[in-house]
Amino acid sequence: MVIAHGIWVGGMAVLLLARSGVITFVAHQPGSGIINSCWLAGYPKQQDYVWYALMVVAAVAGAWGNAALVAARRRRGRVPAPGRRTLGAAGILSALATVLVLANDGPLIAVGAACGLVAALLPWLDARWYEPAKCLVESPRVGGAGRWVGWGAGIAALSALWVFDSCHANRILDGLHEGMKLLSIQGFLAGDLPGVDVRTEYGPLAIHPLWWWMRAGGLTPLALRRLDLLAQAAGLAILLAIVRARCASVIAVAAGWWVILLASSVSVIQYGLPNALRLALPLGALGLVRPAGTTARAAVSGGLLAAAWLFSPEYGLAAIVAALAVWAEAVAAGRPWRGRAVAIWVAGMLGAAAVLLALMFRGRTLDALPGLFGGGLGTARLLGAAVLPLPVFPWWVSARLAWRDWSAVTGLAWIWGPGLLCAGSVAWCVGPSRGAPPGRRGELLGWAVFTLAAIVPMIARPAGQQVNVVPSTAILGALVLDSHLAGPHRRRVLAVTVALLAFLASGWSPRAYGLFLAKLTACPGGLAAGPPGAPPGGLERLAGMTGGLTDPAGVRSVVDLIRRRCPPGERVYCAAPGWAHLPFLADRAGLRPFLLANFAATAADRAVVLAALQQDRPPVALVTEAGLDGVPFAREHAAEWAWIRSRYRLERRVGDLLVFTARAAR
Repeated sequence: MVIAHGIWVGGMAVLLLARSGVITFVAHQPGSGIINSCWLAGYPKQQDYVWYALMVVAAVAGAWGNAALVAARRRRGRVPAPGRRTLGAAGILSALATVLVLANDGPLIAVGAACGLVAALLPWLDARWYEPAKCLVESPRVGGAGRWVGWGAGIAALSALWVFDSCHANRILDGLHEGMKLLSIQGFLAGDLPGVDVRTEYGPLAIHPLWWWMRAGGLTPLALRRLDLLAQAAGLAILLAIVRARCASVIAVAAGWWVILLASSVSVIQYGLPNALRLALPLGALGLVRPAGTTARAAVSGGLLAAAWLFSPEYGLAAIVAALAVWAEAVAAGRPWRGRAVAIWVAGMLGAAAVLLALMFRGRTLDALPGLFGGGLGTARLLGAAVLPLPVFPWWVSARLAWRDWSAVTGLAWIWGPGLLCAGSVAWCVGPSRGAPPGRRGELLGWAVFTLAAIVPMIARPAGQQVNVVPSTAILGALVLDSHLAGPHRRRVLAVTVALLAFLASGWSPRAYGLFLAKLTACPGGLAAGPPGAPPGGLERLAGMTGGLTDPAGVRSVVDLIRRRCPPGERVYCAAPGWAHLPFLADRAGLRPFLLANFAATAADRAVVLAALQQDRPPVALVTEAGLDGVPFAREHAAEWAWIRSRYRLERRVGDLLVFTARAAR
């Protein structure tokens, strides 16, 4: 209670500071010539990072301050007489204060501030406030190998069932996510090596295994989707196994599983990037980090970290930093740790990275190394390219919109909740309180560090990254819950947990349940159903699919045009995020080094694309004027747009797609 109260006090102080208008921000264009929707709208994106950092720091400071003050008053004997009970009133007033301040109405803010001040002071008048906290934890081991066989089989079955999509052959192609993967596969066929010859949106391990798979399973979107389903199921199984392995209480396991199943990426239907595996690799590596563990465990953890880095560098780096935090906490606390395990961990990471790089790049590994350490698309986007405002609505301007749409309220909780949970975990493990079980402090600190690091890209792109913070948040929350369930206030903890999960579920469980049932039963309306048949004429690469296209006739006409105007061996300029699959269907490669020109986020990258456009003069150019993430194509890629308009003619329009063909040379 002392830590939770301190977190609330710190957060409320930051919220009132934001409401006061004392700190103001001015929108500045990001560096490196980056143009994003926030800057175009005059939205000062830096405030998102500033307020989030202030909130986390203030929450930790509030928790530490509370713990230090309680300890000091207890030592001096300055505690209230037994019998005084003010905690209930403080809880009611704190909830009321939060609602009033969020309303952002002048008089209501003043009333909320007054209620908050009283709520901050009342607990200090309650004798129970000064009772020493007692929190025990049981061994997190599941049991012997026999019990793990049963749990493992159950986890595998649940993961396969939850991810399974009976309509995967019928769903509309995702022109951006699936399209980019298919465009990369076409690049392989043209001799390109992603990560060297062309830039990759994520790490090279996110695309090379797909190439190996499709060479064996067929060059069709259906093969891509089947690999996605397998990867999602494997990722989900790893996440569920982590929760089960580290929690002793079945209640904590059920709570962690429930959040992962219903709020993470496994609850949605999206092909093109297996986010569950993307998060499971670094989290699995972190879950195996034990300062006094065996060398075999350390080797596996290092290998998973290498795979995580090569799959998605930002989350691989977050896991490495979190693992170092676990080791550092053990050393600082004087607990046993094995230097040999650390050496094996590092060796496993470097060895696995060397093997994977050799498999992917063979003799060009050295050429691929610069792309693994920043400077690519991921870094450019993290610096501010194509970002959207945080949170769902600007909470320091008005929260009235939230009361009209309850999902906005739960969305607000999902944005700020992970940061505050991490703040509480850090305050619980280190500093004046140190109330966490000694054997779990390093583990809790590691999960908190990873989640805080994962929040950085979430702030950059809150519309799509929130689901990527859910798995680590669920694991951290399950560990905290598991520790408290072994303490003296089990019933109170259970009541709070049920209330919190019910609140969070109120915003997303109907959607998640609906998607799950849709995946198991019938295909959505409007999509072709039934057994796979022969692909439409001219679209042989859609073999095995009975749906997939919103406008089959329009797509067929564009594919035919690309084949006629773009001879084999020539390339297509593509700046159409929703139509990136068309060159693949036409068996034509995209223009290097950015297969999708919209991903050239910096001025230097756009200059490279323009130079390639001028040098190669591709016969066909595909463009959508809306661009990517709210940035018009003509605004971000003005030079390319001017070149295309002066040397190409508009041949066809299909939906929002503009198909240009090169004019004959004079």
